[in-house]
Amino acid sequence: DVWQSTLNYSADPSRRDTTLPALGVHPWYLYPDLSPSYLSDLESLLVQHPRAIVGEIGLCKVAKFVRQYPADLGGKSAALELQRSVFRDQFLLAAKLRRPVSVHCVQQHGVLIKLFKEIREGALKAQRRWKKAQKKTKEDAVDNSDAQLAPKLADAFPTAIAMHSYTGTAHHVKDLLAFEQSLMPACRNSERSARKKQGNNEEGKKNPDALPDQDIVPPLFYFGFSHIVNVAMCSSDKSRVQNIEAIRAVPMNRLLAESDVHSTADVKSGTAGAIAYLSAATRMSLVDMADMTSKNALEYLRSVG
Repeated sequence: DVWQSTLNYSADPSRRDTTLPALGVHPWYLYPDLSPSYLSDLESLLVQHPRAIVGEIGLCKVAKFVRQYPADLGGKSAALELQRSVFRDQFLLAAKLRRPVSVHCVQQHGVLIKLFKEIREGALKAQRRWKKAQKKTKEDAVDNSDAQLAPKLADAFPTAIAMHSYTGTAHHVKDLLAFEQSLMPACRNSERSARKKQGNNEEGKKNPDALPDQDIVPPLFYFGFSHIVNVAMCSSDKSRVQNIEAIRAVPMNRLLAESDVHSTADVKSGTAGAIAYLSAATRMSLVDMADMTSKNALEYLRSVG
């Protein structure tokens, strides 16, 4: 059992202080191995292990099972719908249990944002129902001392969302950040607008390549980059330019350095490669990049650390 092996590995006394488990169903492995009880099994383990995050979950248009999904079960379109359903279920579970989530997304960034908007609309409807119920309670002069608190829009989402080995464009970065802003209370929106206006000074105009500084604290979205995916697997000039532009579109307090390797023996070297890549892309020193991404990672994990 992969989940139990993950838990055993992270629980080893030699690494417990430096390792957190991540549990979830990866979008590559939904067929034919997905258990009918996967969601309840996952919730049970997450409740038992409050330090576990949810992941890696997500959407992947090029997953092998998507290409090979049986035609009699609906073929590619049915496979992608299964991905969306399983992702949504796990994402909402992470929100329910107040856990961070690690999201794998390949060639599905538009679909991902659409799904996020659907979740937001569902949360807004819940807010309207709550307000309507509260109004009726007052009109009927009913004692509502045991009434539930108003549902918060942000609570419909996990505590933090890491876009794992991010391969989207700078435009997608901006779309996700704009979506995040739509979840924030009006006072937070005003604060962010003021910061943005202040940052758009003469120095910024003289330097069009200036990188975005810190914005919302704590953030919802983080963007991870790895050498193995963003460099080794993105070998074309177009892909490399796209990745650099995406990195430079991410506020500095949202950047994460990831190893994204299969062997634990390669984690340190993989992470070092990611730090070097981010350092070159942002023109920040290696030491400063290592320090900053470490702090960002701890902030991302704040709800379970």
